Amino acid sequence: MSALVIALAGHANVGKTSLVSALTRDATLAVNEAAGTTRSHYLKTYALAGEEVLAFVDTPGFEFASRINKWLDAHGGEGSDRLDGRAVLAAFLEDADTTARHDKEKEALRGVLRADVIAYVADVVLDPEGQVVQEVRLLRRAGVPMIGVLNNLHAGDDQSERWVEMLRREGVDNIVRLDALRFPAAQEESFFVALGVMRPEHGATFERIKALRATLDEQNLVRAAVATAETLVDCLAFQHVTSHGTEEEAKRYRSTANERFKEMLRQREEAGFRSIADIYGFAETALEGESLEVRSWSGAVTDDLFDPDALRRYGVSAGTLAAVGALTGSFVDVLGGFGVGTLIGGVSGAAAGLWLGRRVSTSIDAGTLKVGPVDAVQFPSVLLNRSVDCWRQVARRSHADRADVEVGAGDGERLDPREVQSLIRLARKCSKRPEWSGIGGRPGDPDRSRTVDGMTEVVEALLRKQLAQLDQR
Repeated sequence: MSALVIALAGHANVGKTSLVSALTRDATLAVNEAAGTTRSHYLKTYALAGEEVLAFVDTPGFEFASRINKWLDAHGGEGSDRLDGRAVLAAFLEDADTTARHDKEKEALRGVLRADVIAYVADVVLDPEGQVVQEVRLLRRAGVPMIGVLNNLHAGDDQSERWVEMLRREGVDNIVRLDALRFPAAQEESFFVALGVMRPEHGATFERIKALRATLDEQNLVRAAVATAETLVDCLAFQHVTSHGTEEEAKRYRSTANERFKEMLRQREEAGFRSIADIYGFAETALEGESLEVRSWSGAVTDDLFDPDALRRYGVSAGTLAAVGALTGSFVDVLGGFGVGTLIGGVSGAAAGLWLGRRVSTSIDAGTLKVGPVDAVQFPSVLLNRSVDCWRQVARRSHADRADVEVGAGDGERLDPREVQSLIRLARKCSKRPEWSGIGGRPGDPDRSRTVDGMTEVVEALLRKQLAQLDQR
């Protein structure tokens, strides 16, 4: 069976290209606030297992549908000589005298005439009168089944009920709500159900798409967990080592080395954020669109990674550390190796843990300066929770949404005591194996791989809890 061709048509700048982006999960399509971004109709195909099953025709917006309808009425003939809708539209497309004034509309109609279904996209903020009524009447002349799609439902001043009344009055009874800027999963299903009513021969295709979406969601979650675990191991194992002629030279370089150490971790964290965005299809755009930027709440991509606010927002709370102490019986396993000794009791252990969370170890041996690793108490939670913030914003993001991902926009504490215990245990392993860090190298140690697997389990469990909360909203 050939692909079902769906033409998205409507007034200029109502979100037709945005809907194609959302429905195909493609952030590379040109989406712009300026009216008339799409200059010619183009086909965006959707394939399953290498087989093209859907084709979306994105068309330029109509602006003067009433003039076109007048031309069609005047040139359609009368009585037995009257042309049917498609024939008179073909005559209009071939008429050279109307091309200069209606070039974009003609391009839209060419796209419509090649379609199996027309999806008329309505911006519910607009008044459903005047030219938009003329557009619906013009499109119905093509003799192609039409579905009404109500877009921009998030924008306020919603006139969707008036749109429903107008569309039904004009003979369009199949109407769905599908907001391009909101993650389209549930709305998308109603869209495909409506298409299945009009084109039942493609019903199996829509079921396959639904199943594929579920499979991809699962695969992407696991891939995001692995990418986050790789970031954690690289950062937690990292040690910046420099050689100097004397111990005094090493001391003079210590401040610079600390800043270099932090900058390299920031760069690795940023790469982790972008890996997550890429997994969900938000890579660099290809057709004039803008790339998705990942930045922090304060403007720069990772500038608060070492700030005190990062600990307050993302660090492990005193109460959680106290609970970890209750699980272990003491804080010797958590804080060992930092010169604190055995601390019995949750409150004192938690306070020590919070204090240690502000430290990056530095040592000088003759002319060798070593900066890192970061502490294994607070910093793993900071890295993990910031990555989850990034993931949370792209996992349920419409591909028509080009707003920045603002890391730091979400809540902090998301780990229970057992998860914190596992995270700290794995972080301590990393801190003893600087060769595990992929920052500036390509580690291949089997022990590192096992640690990444352990980190992945912690991350994946956290992502699944977050996903359940997102799906409840």
